[in-house]
Amino acid sequence: VAGSLNPRLLRKLQAVVEQQKSDQRAFLRSLRLAGQLCYRMRDYRCALLNFQWAFRLSNAPGLLFNIASSYDKLGMQERSVDGYLCYLRREPMPPPHVLGFIKIRLAVLLPSLASSAPNPAH
Repeated sequence: VAGSLNPRLLRKLQAVVEQQKSDQRAFLRSLRLAGQLCYRMRDYRCALLNFQWAFRLSNAPGLLFNIASSYDKLGMQERSVDGYLCYLRREPMPPPHVLGFIKIRLAVLLPSLASSAPNPAH
């Protein structure tokens, strides 16, 4: 099909596709930056929404850490633990400082979740 197109039209179509890719990358950058800004301003729900949206569009594993951290700050422990574990599954070689942070948070969160789980014997 491409061979039957006018070469000039084909170049224009390729330019449009490249512009759309560029626009999407810029949009993803703006979502990440908005999430980071919200997080710094302690608006963790805003941060969470921006990070989730960026992840849906990019599937970038690093955003899973941001999502988990936002859940953590919102006190949503189970989702936070799930997010940290999902990040570790998707990012097999995380930076050492991130891995250290996650280990510390899981050491705090997992016992807390276990102690708050309903006791099936009662």
